[in-house]
Amino acid sequence: MINKLIIYLKALKVCLITKSIKRAEFYIYEQGMDVSKYDDDMLIAQLGYFGHHTEKALKHHDRGNRGKHKRDKLELLIKEFKNREINESRVIEWAQNLVDYYDENQKIYIKHTDKISIHPQKEQILQFIKARTTTRFWQPREIDDNTVRDILETAISSALSCNRQTIRFSVVKNEIENMVIGDSNNKSMFNKAPLTIYVSDDSRFFAEKYGNSLNVGGVCSLIQLAASAYGISSTWMYYADFYDQDEIRKKLGLNDYMFVYSVISLGYPLDDQTKPPRCDVDRFIIKRKNNENR
Repeated sequence: MINKLIIYLKALKVCLITKSIKRAEFYIYEQGMDVSKYDDDMLIAQLGYFGHHTEKALKHHDRGNRGKHKRDKLELLIKEFKNREINESRVIEWAQNLVDYYDENQKIYIKHTDKISIHPQKEQILQFIKARTTTRFWQPREIDDNTVRDILETAISSALSCNRQTIRFSVVKNEIENMVIGDSNNKSMFNKAPLTIYVSDDSRFFAEKYGNSLNVGGVCSLIQLAASAYGISSTWMYYADFYDQDEIRKKLGLNDYMFVYSVISLGYPLDDQTKPPRCDVDRFIIKRKNNENR
């Protein structure tokens, strides 16, 4: 009873400091984790999360106070992974190395380097990124499955909040012989694009209000860039508020804790679209000294 009271008092402190009920709830949840009740997706998400925080603790001078709790949770997750024989050897090896380093090495976990690596094709890469544009009309031509896999494998290399690998892709193909040119409005994209990717995220592990949407945004940007490398054009559509989430989850076979944030339609372009000009970058830059008074 006393332990529970202490946990709730600390959760109240978290709530007062962060002004977030979700963060307080997440703090309480962390204290009573029962990994045996997790599904595999929950295990993967939490392994990434507690691995991330264990690694952060290893890079802090006050390792014990900051990281012991995270390290212990990570070890529990690793054991459960191994008990279930989940085939994610690279992830487990990474997590186990963090626990071993925490226990055996007191040095700050920094791999020092003085190298600055500039890509030899820097100019071409930057120009390629700047030239990426949206297309709303596609050729009646299929996208190879291996190409789709490569695009999505590239996309999940995006930065993810606390390494929570909770993004899911629902890939829906249209029959090429039934494709029509259609209209330019968003609704027509679902019927005329050779392929559509619904990007959803697991809502169970984010104390942050916008954590899920930030992850989805980063991943969707990389989907478009990776697709462009294959000569594939896309339309990225916001999805969250305009459609019935229950209905789309049922259609895609998603669990009720998944939320569909975005949709990207892909295909080989029929329209040679010119990218609209952007304003000068100086218009977007706000300069301020770190210690300048507000």
